[in-house]
Amino acid sequence: MNEEKLDLILNVVTDIQGRVNKLENEFTGFKGEFADLKGEFTGFKGEFADLKGEFTGFKGEFADLKNEFKDFKKQVGQALISLNHRVDMLEKQVFSIGVELKEEIRRETGDIRHDITRLENKIMLEQAEKLEDRSEKLKQEVKVRELESRITKIEEKLRLAA
Repeated sequence: MNEEKLDLILNVVTDIQGRVNKLENEFTGFKGEFADLKGEFTGFKGEFADLKGEFTGFKGEFADLKNEFKDFKKQVGQALISLNHRVDMLEKQVFSIGVELKEEIRRETGDIRHDITRLENKIMLEQAEKLEDRSEKLKQEVKVRELESRITKIEEKLRLAA
């Protein structure tokens, strides 16, 4: 073989070796990027698990609030039944008393029944408002978490596109 052919072969081998080195470097870069993406994905999985846990906690709190409201409603109902029973007993006793006193007691028991009804309505309204406020706060917190998750996804897409 002559020297020109050897130089040509040497140049081709050197060129091929340079290309192989370049491909190896790019592959190493890709491996690093893949490792970074894998780490970010693992991070996202952790964040998702955290959000899922928080959402489960919110559901539990909401269920507790519903149970608390049911218990309170039951207690108020029992108290009002007791008061109504006492008023019934007073009305029965009125029959054995004189006419003037009967009328006075009837008015008083009527006023008491009216006050009981007003109190019951007020208490139920206040409890419903509290429950609604708590429910709204929980809904807002869930919405914020959803928005944060969407922003994170957009940021990730931008990183991947860059």
